[in-house]
Amino acid sequence: MASLVGVDLGSVSVDCAVIAKKGKVIELKEYFSFKKEGVGEDKTTDIMKLIGEFDSRKLNSSKASISIPDKNFLLISFKLPKLPPKEKDIAIRAEIEQKLPFPLEEAAFDVIRLNPKEVSENDYVAFCTRLSDVTRYHGLASNYNLVPERALTETIANLNCAEFNGYMTQKEISYLLVDIGAMHVGFTLVTNGLPWLTFCLAPKDTFNAEEGVEFDSKKFLEEQMSDIGKIISSFEEKSVVAAIRKVLLFGKTELLDYCQEKIAALTPLNIERVDPLKNIEIAPEIKEKVNLSLVSSVAIGLALSGTDSGGIGSVTR
Repeated sequence: MASLVGVDLGSVSVDCAVIAKKGKVIELKEYFSFKKEGVGEDKTTDIMKLIGEFDSRKLNSSKASISIPDKNFLLISFKLPKLPPKEKDIAIRAEIEQKLPFPLEEAAFDVIRLNPKEVSENDYVAFCTRLSDVTRYHGLASNYNLVPERALTETIANLNCAEFNGYMTQKEISYLLVDIGAMHVGFTLVTNGLPWLTFCLAPKDTFNAEEGVEFDSKKFLEEQMSDIGKIISSFEEKSVVAAIRKVLLFGKTELLDYCQEKIAALTPLNIERVDPLKNIEIAPEIKEKVNLSLVSSVAIGLALSGTDSGGIGSVTR
């Protein structure tokens, strides 16, 4: 199998993971994390440096799975009878349109059938987001001379990563995925392997970094701790199908080291940190040159979406 590329287009950094599948083994072949000069929109200098990073690794013009933010992510569930393909497509679009909080033409979505085989009545879920998010992040990836092949929300990428690495084997319980980012804290309730509810804490939309002033991620997290505890309790109340028994923490080592104990003090739930490379072989040359504590679970989950080991919820339509 050809190499598979996952690119996490973050507000503070861009992370790229390249994996290859050899039989049943997934190997990390390349990885880099590039910290941008400013927060948010890329500066011209960042774009040129990132083009150089990809080009030096012979990844220019590569097809890539890219991340899009969770802020507009929506999961829609519905039932449909067995229908001919054309009628089914029309019915699916009608179900999504009925439940979307914005017009269908402004949506990007992917649909999966939960039933292993199509029967008289079938359960479906649609992973939806705003088309403008997909278009914008396709543009960002294209700026780096990449070819965006699929777009996944950060939630879905983390879910792919956790499932592949064996963190979600207990099907009778719900999990709460908590993603600690440099500028956000994301929460996702997962039941029966699917994300049913999401929420994100982030700085005010009016935040603008002054010249020479860096965003203080640790200060932001410290300010959110009280709300984090309340949100975890709220998710416990909303998990009616199966109780939440475990919190899975995602993020880079520096931030998780800072806040894991603080979060543990806010909830009696069992907390486990996700190692994005737990079941992934690492090429010897990567071990020598890459700080593995900086590896992004989102980038790994994105790359895995191109294998038969992951890949739900690509919102490319």
